[in-house]
Amino acid sequence: MRNLTFAVISFLIAIVGGGIFLLVQINDVKSTVAETKRDIASAIERITKIEGTLGEVKTGQGSVTSSLARIESALKGQPQPAPTPQLLISVNDAQTIPSALKFDPETAYKGVGNLGDVLTDAKLSDFPKDLTEKFPQLKTLRYVFDTKNQILIATASDQRVVAVV
Repeated sequence: MRNLTFAVISFLIAIVGGGIFLLVQINDVKSTVAETKRDIASAIERITKIEGTLGEVKTGQGSVTSSLARIESALKGQPQPAPTPQLLISVNDAQTIPSALKFDPETAYKGVGNLGDVLTDAKLSDFPKDLTEKFPQLKTLRYVFDTKNQILIATASDQRVVAVV
């Protein structure tokens, strides 16, 4: 009988212990499920924000696309700018031109000019007649000295530098 009592008590302790173990495990599962629900809710909120941002980007992209289309259509009707002409001269010509011109500090360009620059604030001068007779391509061009004593040869129309001598 003693053995039977011991066996029943042991069995009851095992059942109670197992129940406590299962109760602890169930509580852990409940807390994990609650934490997962919070994470899912946070993820859904972030996904919703991302979808809203994507909608804004798509709207902006459509706006940019329509702006580009308007710019392209406006440019199609306009003439394309002519390429900058270049003055091709030989080394001898490059020595002849400066010797025929006089440096005037009053009219000198207040900077250093480079090929392709537009000299909007420069006072350009016509080439002397003897030079334009010798070099006819200079007839449509003008010149000015810069602060480095270089001769800047520019177009008369837009004052773009086509040669630096």
